[in-house]
Amino acid sequence: DGKPSIMMLDFSEYEKLMKDYLNLKAGNSTNINTKTINEKVVEEKTIKSDSKISQNIKNFSSLPEKFDMVNDQNWLSTIKGINDTFKIDENDISFGISKTLVYHIYSIYSLMGPQDSSVDIDHIIPQSLFNKSNITDAEIIKNALFNLCPLPSKENSSKTNKSLKHIEDKWLVQQIEKFSNINQVQFENFSHATKWEDLRDLRRSFFEEDFIFERTQLLN
Repeated sequence: DGKPSIMMLDFSEYEKLMKDYLNLKAGNSTNINTKTINEKVVEEKTIKSDSKISQNIKNFSSLPEKFDMVNDQNWLSTIKGINDTFKIDENDISFGISKTLVYHIYSIYSLMGPQDSSVDIDHIIPQSLFNKSNITDAEIIKNALFNLCPLPSKENSSKTNKSLKHIEDKWLVQQIEKFSNINQVQFENFSHATKWEDLRDLRRSFFEEDFIFERTQLLN
């Protein structure tokens, strides 16, 4: 349709864009400037779709060349706060912000998918289960970081709003295992909205300590 988009799931392509536009240059050293990501996501909270993500990245080249690097503890504190309270700067986390953070975090991991494939963000526990539940703040929790993971667009369309336990296609199972870090033997447990706290516990380290470790390795 002519709209700009980030075509993944080779997440290295997104990582390359970040390296091109979000770097600090000092002599021969180059580092990813994650403060720019942090400012765009945390402070402005304006990114709402893939096309806007792409446009924002294109606009990064006009930003000042040097920023103070966001330290590991600030990043970790921000992510922990989101996972614990579903808020950022005292505002409820939105799907747009969560999705942007998922793209950023997965790109740091450099997870690879099928060539020439676009990517969608999947709700591990389907939104429909939250919509039918009596869970307090279900509308917010369903879009929490730990309930989101990328999937190739074709596989995401195949999954639709199925619970994990109802997925039988072996290839789709493998893709979900790969990108969610959830083993098939656990699918039954994470097929109910009431299990969202268990899902958070399972995936917390991926978004928190493990992410900080991968980020540190990349920056150094």
